[in-house]
Parts: sequence; C-alpha cells; structure tokens
Amino acid sequence: MNNDYLNWLKTNTDSANTLHKYAYEITAFFKIYPEFNQDNVNEYLSNRIDQISKSTFNLILSALKSYNRFSKIEIEFPKQKKINKVFKEYYTEEDFRSQVLTHVQKNFSRGRFYCFILKLMFYTGLRAEELITLRKEHINFKEKKILVTNTKSKKDREVFSINDDFFKELEQYTQNKTDNLFDFDYDQLYYLFRKFNEGSGLPFKLHPHLMRTCYAKHCLRKKIDISIIQKLMGHTDIKTTLQYAEPDRKIIQEACEEARKRE
Repeated sequence: MNNDYLNWLKTNTDSANTLHKYAYEITAFFKIYPEFNQDNVNEYLSNRIDQISKSTFNLILSALKSYNRFSKIEIEFPKQKKINKVFKEYYTEEDFRSQVLTHVQKNFSRGRFYCFILKLMFYTGLRAEELITLRKEHINFKEKKILVTNTKSKKDREVFSINDDFFKELEQYTQNKTDNLFDFDYDQLYYLFRKFNEGSGLPFKLHPHLMRTCYAKHCLRKKIDISIIQKLMGHTDIKTTLQYAEPDRKIIQEACEEARKRE
C-alpha cells in the first residue's frame, strides 16, 4: 500500500477510526497479493468469508471498495451481509470495576494509569480519536463537563460528569498537564487494548468501542433519557443510540423492581 492511498483516505474519510481500519485491511490484502484486480479480490473474499463474522466481512468489503474508488479500477463486489447491529456485550459498573480494573491493575506495571484511561472512556463514552486529542482546556471542572472536539460529526459536543469521584481523579491527573492529556496515538491505544486481552480470562474482549457501549448502558441504568444519551454520545440519529442503549434483561428487571417499590 502506498502513501497516495493514505493521503486519499485522509481527504475522503470523515472518521480517524475508519481511516485506520481501512488502511489496516488494505495492508493485509497486499501482504498476500501483489496486484489489486478482480481475480485477487474474489479469491481474498472467498477465503475469508467462512473465517470471520458478518460485520468483519462488511468492514473488509468497505475497505476494498474504498481502494477501488482510489485506484479507479473496474471491479464488481458482492453485497454486504445483513446484520442486526445491536451491541449486546457490555460490563456493568460493578463488573467493570471488579473484573476489568482488577485485571489491569494486577497485571500491568502502569496499571493505575491504564485504569485511569479505561475509567475515562467508561464514564464519558469518548471515541478513541476523541480521547487521544483531549486537552486540559477542554475540561471545565467547575461545571464538571468536557468539551469534546475532533468528533465524527465534526460538531463539538459537551459531556457532563456522571461520576463525581472519577471527575475528582481527572482533576488530579490534569494538575501537571498543560496541553494534551495523553502522549499516545490511535495505533498505540489499540495496541494497549490488545495487550489487555492477552490471557485476561475476561468474559468480553476489551476494545474502545465496547467502552462506548458500557457508557450508554450505564447512562440507561442511571435513568438518563435516551434523547439525552444521544446528545452525550454525539449521534445525529437516535436509531444509532438505540443500537448501544437498547434495554436488556438486567435493565428491564431493575426498572420493574423500582416500579414495584413505588407502589
């Protein structure tokens, strides 16, 4: 893969997350095939289709289509797989603290710092690209809110504290900071999550997107209205929010129990 494609991606892709995923998938393709043509694309997809999930297949397909637009080669692609996109796996706050944070604190020399990063994502729902560009000037400690920039929609949004104890921890962390809060990039963040998962024994694989699902479910359990969760997460369409914050059995059971108590 050449730098011309990367430069093309930067000007034709809105999300840094999408950019990195497409670049990764195209690099994987060219490690096997020296040329981008119909036969190689067909063979690559047919070899992968039974080894991966529908969502991963769709990601690879989208990446190949993007390279096709860049290279302007006439190639026919199959249709994307239909999936019911609802994010079901998540950690409750109790499980997040007792399982995830305990694992990271115990098994990594910088466990305390890594736990801080995980808590920041859990309690704010920040995307990976939003996290790595977070600056001290974006945080209003008096009003307990964060101004989120570098968003997927290109529109700034505000995220208010849903955990005062963590916000105090955030304030302590930023005392010696002047500009960016973190000195790692997107790839380093994802590498860190891969290390978290190695031999972890955790029920769900950790990744930045899972933290957003945890945040949405946590807000729902805090009885925050779905339209407000939409604003906090920066979704333009509330249907996207519902993919994250669809009530599951635990949330429904808790709501019914509280309703009985009010009788």
